[in-house]
Amino acid sequence: MKQFFISLWFGDLCHFFRKLLAITNDCPPFGRLLKRCAIYRGYKDEILLLQNKHRNRNLHTSLIFYTMVRCASNFTWKILKMLAREEGMTPIDLGSYYWHYGKSKDDLSCLHTEHVYKLSGYVYGPFRNPHPNVPCSEKYQILLQLRDPRDVLVSHYFSRAFSHRIPLWNPATANEVLTVREKLKRTSIDQDVLENAENVKNTYEKYCREMLVKPHVLFLKYENMVEDFRCWLDQVIEYFEFRIGDSAKERIVRQANFDVPKENIYHYKRQVKPGDHRRKLKPETVTKLNGIFRNVLVELNYETGSCRHGEDFRSC
Repeated sequence: MKQFFISLWFGDLCHFFRKLLAITNDCPPFGRLLKRCAIYRGYKDEILLLQNKHRNRNLHTSLIFYTMVRCASNFTWKILKMLAREEGMTPIDLGSYYWHYGKSKDDLSCLHTEHVYKLSGYVYGPFRNPHPNVPCSEKYQILLQLRDPRDVLVSHYFSRAFSHRIPLWNPATANEVLTVREKLKRTSIDQDVLENAENVKNTYEKYCREMLVKPHVLFLKYENMVEDFRCWLDQVIEYFEFRIGDSAKERIVRQANFDVPKENIYHYKRQVKPGDHRRKLKPETVTKLNGIFRNVLVELNYETGSCRHGEDFRSC
């Protein structure tokens, strides 16, 4: 009965967002005003940088953060922004700016001008796929953070089906998110992860091929972060030579709360425990994923053994 009422509420929420989008579109002056206020409130630095009007004289080598969806990319970006500001650097999130306000992925991938990607004073990210058009990428510091790709697929299913935020100021993308959400109501999790496995594998293989062995790249795992955040943070600070006081460091450590007492599919932080693919997927699905990601799992040193459906990975 409880799930029934949650489902009704969830349907009403989707309907509310569609109505809000329609109101915004039907009243262009009102919509434009709200959009302009939201843009300048959240992305002033990005806008100035794209217009070649932003200046930062900080000499610290710029950092680029590469990752995948569902690898704690938003939380990691929050930490990087705190570190950047302590260092006097400027964090720039072009992907989020484009996603919210009507730019396409093609626009972002073609953006490679030197006045946008500066060699010092900036932290760029999070880029959730390899972004080949950064000029002279070997001259930047790079953080690459990935997660077990099988867990990425499971987490991505729950995000798209239940909890992914809706970009109110980008109606086309908002409708796309809502349409996918409706579709996934009729799709099993096992079917969805197998349909998306090849695309995820291609992205991981590209990361492994182009970044993993580079000397200016720090590779960390999502699992490292959630299991020992302080150690993870120390590696980031040391590798990128961030100058940060003890009080600021402790303030950052207090931001890390990976305790989820009870899983909730409607929460953005549904659950954080590694090995979720073994608890959510059928054994035959896990076996297929192990085959698809075999080379990636070996390269990134992830376990490939199978567990019984619903069994905790730590006991395997």
